[in-house]
This record gives sequence, C-alpha cells and structure tokens, in this order.
Amino acid sequence: MKSEYRSLVEAIICSEQKLREARAIQRDAKEKLVQADGFVIYQETGLRESEQKLAELELKILGAEAPALQEEIKEINASLKLLCREVMRPEV
Repeated sequence: MKSEYRSLVEAIICSEQKLREARAIQRDAKEKLVQADGFVIYQETGLRESEQKLAELELKILGAEAPALQEEIKEINASLKLLCREVMRPEV
C-alpha cells in the first residue's frame, strides 16, 4: 500500500513538473507568435510601399520613354511569339 501510494505521489509530482514545463513552452511560443505576426505585418507593409514606389517609377519612366519602349516591347513580343511557335511545333 505504501509503495503504491509513494509511486502515485511521485507520478503526480512528475506530471505537475511536466505541466509547468509545457505551460512555459506554450507561453514562449505565444510570445514568439506575436513577434512573428508583427514581423510579417512590418514586412508586408514595406513590400506594399516598395511595390507602390516601383509602380510610380515605372509610370514616370514609361511616360518619358513610352514611344521607344513601346517599339521594343512589340519587337520582344513578336520574338516570343515566334519562339513559342517553334517550341510548340510538332516534330516531323
């Protein structure tokens, strides 16, 4: 009886310790998740701002060089179409 009692008490003490450790891990994980969420939001905001600046610069560049760039774009598109036709052509 005493040995069974002692074993149960030791098992309970061990379980309580493991529970404390698990709660500490959980608390740390929650803190890291909050930090990660903040970092993600910060990065998303920075990315959106950079994309917006890029779009503005592209508009300025295209506005100033539109005719020359349009001609180059047409040539590139024509070359791509030709390459695609060559690649997609069935082998004889």
